[in-house]
Amino acid sequence: MNKRLLQTLLLLTLLAWGVLACSKLEEEGADSPNAERPEGGPNYDNNSSSDTLTVMQALQAQTDERVLIKGYIVGYVDGTTISKAKFSTPTEKANTNLIIADSKTETDYTRCFPIQLKSGTEEHFVFNLYLNPQLLGQAVVAQGVITTYFKVNGFKHPNFWIDELEETGGPTPPEEGTPPTEPETPPTPASETPTLDHTPQANIYGR
Repeated sequence: MNKRLLQTLLLLTLLAWGVLACSKLEEEGADSPNAERPEGGPNYDNNSSSDTLTVMQALQAQTDERVLIKGYIVGYVDGTTISKAKFSTPTEKANTNLIIADSKTETDYTRCFPIQLKSGTEEHFVFNLYLNPQLLGQAVVAQGVITTYFKVNGFKHPNFWIDELEETGGPTPPEEGTPPTEPETPPTPASETPTLDHTPQANIYGR
């Protein structure tokens, strides 16, 4: 009788340990900082928008993802789909959108990313090609959340600006085989050629 009671107690003890161990593993899986994130959807914790995408990469990115894009202004859309792209400047009224591409000479609308220029905004005034035709071919950097625009990936509420490094061209690297430029010889200090001052000076030492 005592032997059967001991076996029962031992079995109950083992079951209790198993339940506690499972509960602890479930809690660690839920709260562990090393738990894997589910695939899909943007991850804003790792500041992924700090990496600049090409236009082609942005066209293939997921919607609702905040990204930074660099491209060239190549025209605008004169219609309701990207296939109505115009690779020129408007002549009748200000455009309310831009399209950018990875090449300033792009003429294939399937390789273009549309950006909205909402009327009344600062972006519309500064970047529409009707008032600023010199911007055609200009390099720009744009930031926003990717959404469907003209039935493709695009920006509807962008922040964007002129790519100043592209504008200036940056420092010009020396041509291959060109010897390094010697530093300019500093000018001769003025102290090496003394100048006599003929202005009468007060005698502070007496006669």
